[in-house]
Amino acid sequence: MVLIGRKRSRVVFQRRGAGLDSYGAPVETWTPLHTCWASITPLRGRDFLAAQQVQAEVTHRIFVNYNATTAGITPKDRVVLGTRNFDIEAILNVDELDRELELMAIERIGAP
Repeated sequence: MVLIGRKRSRVVFQRRGAGLDSYGAPVETWTPLHTCWASITPLRGRDFLAAQQVQAEVTHRIFVNYNATTAGITPKDRVVLGTRNFDIEAILNVDELDRELELMAIERIGAP
């Protein structure tokens, strides 16, 4: 369990959508879903090796409080912290208590 004081990063959950550009060509869009406080920690050493057993490229662990909105987050969504984008690979309900979610994520460098 992550202490509330460690959730010091303001993140935005976004959901992928489709739209059209000015020429009518399809483009990928991202719509904000929810803004909340989170704890984002890079995986290192043993944590990284353990995470690879779940997903091959997981680079960060993100903790957020469980609520009605975050309960609807899926791996099709992403987390944005400033200019950084994190693709969600797995979502775990910590201890199945509906208090906190642990997201296993991959940081996408240079992604829009």
